[in-house]
Amino acid sequence: MSVNVTFSSFSKRENSTKQQSSGVTKACLLKDPCSVLNPVVRVTITNPSAYNYAYIADFGRYYYVQDWVSETADIWEAHLRVDAMASWKSYITSQSHYVLRSASEYDEDIVDTLYPTNGNVSYSDYTGASPFDASDISTIIGIINNESSYKWGAATLYVLSSMGSLMKYMLGDLNEANNIFTGIESIWTTIQDPLVQEGISRSLANPGQYFTESYLLPYTPQIAASNQTLKAGYLTLPSSIKGDIVSKSATMKNLGNPITLTLPDHPQAATRGKYLNLDPFSKYWLFLGPFGTYPIDSSKVYNDRTITCNVWGDFNGNVACQIMIGGVMADILYANVKCSIPVGQTTMDVGGAVGAGNTLAMSVMRTSIGDPGGIIAGASGIASAAEAQMPRLLSKGNQGTFVNVFDAFMAYGEFHEIVDDMNTERGRPLCQEKTLSSLSGFCMCADAEVSAPCTKEEAAEINAYLNSGFYIE
Repeated sequence: MSVNVTFSSFSKRENSTKQQSSGVTKACLLKDPCSVLNPVVRVTITNPSAYNYAYIADFGRYYYVQDWVSETADIWEAHLRVDAMASWKSYITSQSHYVLRSASEYDEDIVDTLYPTNGNVSYSDYTGASPFDASDISTIIGIINNESSYKWGAATLYVLSSMGSLMKYMLGDLNEANNIFTGIESIWTTIQDPLVQEGISRSLANPGQYFTESYLLPYTPQIAASNQTLKAGYLTLPSSIKGDIVSKSATMKNLGNPITLTLPDHPQAATRGKYLNLDPFSKYWLFLGPFGTYPIDSSKVYNDRTITCNVWGDFNGNVACQIMIGGVMADILYANVKCSIPVGQTTMDVGGAVGAGNTLAMSVMRTSIGDPGGIIAGASGIASAAEAQMPRLLSKGNQGTFVNVFDAFMAYGEFHEIVDDMNTERGRPLCQEKTLSSLSGFCMCADAEVSAPCTKEEAAEINAYLNSGFYIE
């Protein structure tokens, strides 16, 4: 039987649908017995090694030339093997299959485990702001007094406008105006020694004994009444010393605008797939100042890379940080930013200074006649008062710190890089049903079975290639 065979020199992958487009057509004789899948044809040709591919229109199939066998000087036998992928290309590409991997289209959200990580680790960060302002530090003091409206227990909390003015008032010189001794030192005009005068005055009028605590806050708490004159026990301090009374409401105060942190992306995510923003390729932490370091679940920030932090604080330095991811509350962290500072209180027995009239009179008499030894020898109360001219301070609680309080909130990322890919040869995950004609290049299907009027052997070969990887060309 004579057939026309088109021979060509053609380069293609064996698992490709690529077809030859041109060649040299020769009249050939089919060698009997003839196979459609593996025919042998005799052809008169002078340079058979130049051709490695063939097409037989009568069979509607493309063939690989497996071998050339010489019959005579000009007659050669071409041993052919069917190229099922090219022969049934129209049927293959017109059908829909579930595509696992593709070079032309892929889903960057699907984790690709084909490529392992290497030893390269990189880091990136995003710096936000701090909810606390170093220029907004409040000095708060608790004082026992007869203020009845805003007490926390027995004490009223004041936000002082100037701690320096209060200390100057309490520890100022006798000769200065508006100090704690004004109006008291006239009682002791008969006492010659000014140190004794000052000591007795401090014993009689000591607002410090009514101070319960003193501390700093890196924000202003809720205020109940502004610009109030301070009261300490039975004393009303000068009008020049003012303070704002802290509200006794336990409700926390919002400390300002939310702080927004944007998580950095994996450096390869833009080119290799968004899935690299997930663990184990990416790990994330937040540094939240006094709230510490907070790890972030990468799956929670996969689609929305923005984290919002809302911070509240109460009168006692208790602060809360609400972490919002994608508009949903992820967690609430708690801390305390109260920085305790020493509060002054003299340690002498005031009753000993003024309790016995005759003892005090004897002391005054001895002092007035110039007996300096009388102060030391007989008037133990006055001696104690004089000794305490610089009051000994008692610490009310531990002294705190503002370490990390004013540091900006930050987001950190640790990224493990993956090895280089070869998309043209391996493709990337797609995992979608697709008509194969809409794709190109490398492709791999799952459980695909071609429907074509081909032989069983051809169908088996096609199905094997579809499910192990092939090229749409």
